[in-house]
Amino acid sequence: MKRVLARLARDGVARTGGVLLVAIVLAAILADVIVPAGPREGDLEARLLPPSLAHPFGTDHQGRDVLARTLHGARLSLAIGFGARTLS
Repeated sequence: MKRVLARLARDGVARTGGVLLVAIVLAAILADVIVPAGPREGDLEARLLPPSLAHPFGTDHQGRDVLARTLHGARLSLAIGFGARTLS
């Protein structure tokens, strides 16, 4: 196992992929801290806003924050992926 990890640590593509995976997992875990608005909270006055500091990915047709929805969706996707990997 140590030999495999050492080999992966030398591979730039594997290292980059590992860093990205860790960043995505941390963003999904910290979704409530990163974006305080819930994924289902809509504001009809803030419909279809372009990306800004308040809404980095913009808002959808119901005024929901797209970043909040993306991060909370990542939680479910990662849970399903890790669960499938564990069962297999």
